[in-house]
Amino acid sequence: MVGEPWGTLGDEVRLVVPADPGMLRLTRLTASSMVGRLGYSYDEVEDVRLAVDELCWAITGIGAEGSSLALVCTVLDGAVQFEGHLISGAGSAGEAITLSSMTSRILERLVDSFEILAPNGTNGPGFRMVKRRA
Repeated sequence: MVGEPWGTLGDEVRLVVPADPGMLRLTRLTASSMVGRLGYSYDEVEDVRLAVDELCWAITGIGAEGSSLALVCTVLDGAVQFEGHLISGAGSAGEAITLSSMTSRILERLVDSFEILAPNGTNGPGFRMVKRRA
């Protein structure tokens, strides 16, 4: 409902976009808008934007033609969790991914926790990350 407070425990935003590098700006915008609305600082918003971009690129940059990228943002107690998966495509949706050591070091500085999720029966490779509010 318009005018109602947003950002209570368990609130969730879901976004599904084509797994195309040009569409990743929508995931960055969604993630940064969400944490901005929750009162995160400018630096924290930028950290989330960069981390979501790195992780989404990692799972879509593996030849995900014809696939979609699903991003779910969930409000936790004092934090926000982002989970992304490659879905519904041919390409290499079944392949596991690994992050470069540089990307891992960058993410360690940007967010409180992150993990790469292996493909399963319904989803391709994915990620989960959490950013706590200072």
